[in-house]
Amino acid sequence: MDDASVRRFLRARAMDVKEAAKMVADDVAWRADVVPSRGYVLETEIESELNVEKAYLQGVSKGGHPIILVLAHRHFPNKRHPLHFKRK
Repeated sequence: MDDASVRRFLRARAMDVKEAAKMVADDVAWRADVVPSRGYVLETEIESELNVEKAYLQGVSKGGHPIILVLAHRHFPNKRHPLHFKRK
């Protein structure tokens, strides 16, 4: 974890090291559970969002990272179970 991230967690917990450490541990656990291990989402994993024109793939950034445009007003989370969005 870089210095900027450590500072962000410390500021979020009023410089309380124990609370910030707990927050970091919770963040790491959340990322392990939700964020794809390969670091990105495949087009096939968001096919339904692309089909209803909720999201558009816009190519790649200068760094080679995929760019996706999401139209939030077309997202209705109550129409899907939360586990649908969880990493597989």
